[in-house]
Amino acid sequence: MAAELAVAGVEVTVVDDVMSVMWAKFVFIAPTAVLTCLTRGTVGDVASVDGGPTLADAVLDEVLSVVDSETDRLPATVGLRNKLKNRAWRFGPSMFRDLTAGRRVEVGVLTELAAGARRHARVTPLLDAAVVAIQLHNSRLA
Repeated sequence: MAAELAVAGVEVTVVDDVMSVMWAKFVFIAPTAVLTCLTRGTVGDVASVDGGPTLADAVLDEVLSVVDSETDRLPATVGLRNKLKNRAWRFGPSMFRDLTAGRRVEVGVLTELAAGARRHARVTPLLDAAVVAIQLHNSRLA
């Protein structure tokens, strides 16, 4: 498969444990989307205001509580936790960019996470609020 995908200018990486890589990506996408879609600001914008770093911790903790219930492949998150408090990081995931541009937002990754929370009786008010906010946004566009 790697040989078939190898083309000039494209790096192909083969991993033995694709599920761990997928969970790591999920743990990156979900908290950045929840944080930025709830606040309508980039990660750095949120980190720059009073309460922003505390909110970032709470969002990450919610996401990790669900992921920890869903898999034994919980990735290391110290770097992400620090990034979520970095005032200079002007990152906003595609969900945030779509939301602020007035486009429809694909919310499936967050609704899947919320479903996982319900399966494991996890309380996730920040995740739930982000899902509701995005669904309201999408319904207004319809």
